[in-house]
Amino acid sequence: MAAKNPFAAKLAELLLTDPGSRSPSTVDAELKEAFLQTGSETPDNLSCIDYIEYGEISDERWSVKTTYALKLKRQGALLSDIANVLENCDMPREIKERFPNITGEEWDAAMRMMTVIMMAFERDVAAES
Repeated sequence: MAAKNPFAAKLAELLLTDPGSRSPSTVDAELKEAFLQTGSETPDNLSCIDYIEYGEISDERWSVKTTYALKLKRQGALLSDIANVLENCDMPREIKERFPNITGEEWDAAMRMMTVIMMAFERDVAAES
């Protein structure tokens, strides 16, 4: 039986499989295909997969030098890092208008949850000795 939400199924598979079991480019292609199956091939969705990828990023900030993660293709910025910056931003006017009863604490909690969800998809690869 096919998954009701192919993208959610692929994300769950990514969380549950050994990070070294498949190449990042294969994972990226499968995630993009599932994303379009779930969200359709609208201009916004097609643009999204042009700019976002699941790929390798190296960063000297951590003891683990290489991470595979959802990131901006050209910039190399992790989506989790972008979400983390948003945690420190005031609630946008559009959110206040759409959800007039949301509190600042609820906004902070939602942003933190989104950051941690993004971080869950990062796979560290031990540095080669």
